[in-house]
Amino acid sequence: MTNKKPNKPSQNYGKWIYKTTVSTVLLCICGNKYLKTRPNQITCVKCMAGAVVVK
Repeated sequence: MTNKKPNKPSQNYGKWIYKTTVSTVLLCICGNKYLKTRPNQITCVKCMAGAVVVK
């Protein structure tokens, strides 16, 4: 059994942050920015739902 320590906050430019990893922001074909949350995701959630018509 391993003993994991909880994530400790650190400071970045005078502000406390708890998540030390940086997420990449991707650009969808419709022009919106999104975070990749699903495996093999290549479009934003609006395009996946069919709510946006790609021009």
